[in-house]
Amino acid sequence: MTSTSPLMDQHAKSQILACMQQMAEGENPLAQVADAKIQEMYALAYALYNHKEYQEANHLFRLLTLARPRVVKYQKAFGACLQQLKAYDQAIECYQTAQCLNRDHPDPYLDVYIADCYFTMHQAEKGLKALEKALEHAAQRQDHYILSHVEFMRSVWLK
Repeated sequence: MTSTSPLMDQHAKSQILACMQQMAEGENPLAQVADAKIQEMYALAYALYNHKEYQEANHLFRLLTLARPRVVKYQKAFGACLQQLKAYDQAIECYQTAQCLNRDHPDPYLDVYIADCYFTMHQAEKGLKALEKALEHAAQRQDHYILSHVEFMRSVWLK
């Protein structure tokens, strides 16, 4: 019967203690690695999404939003992935989170994505309310393209 090497245990402990000491001194030796890995994860998730491998991308986007919950593009991408997977309620939550994080510069496209989800779930009233917000946010930005797109969507759904 062999046991774990005491040398290995001591080495692991010393590395952990050294890392903790650096963090206590205000340094984070893992920050650079973590950020680089986060960017790699996003690139992979984005590529999977673009190749319509939504289930695989979903797992990575979920991890990204857990690791960096305040990053708008991760929330937005996770919402788009969930929308493709027909998880509309969860997609709406991601889009709303992204909009809250963007509160100083609301994105009218997020409102349109929310409206799409509601319309797909046959909740036209909520979809139309989301389009109203999209109009308001597009007007603030003076985005004529989205204004015309939202007006078109409203005309379709008001019939």
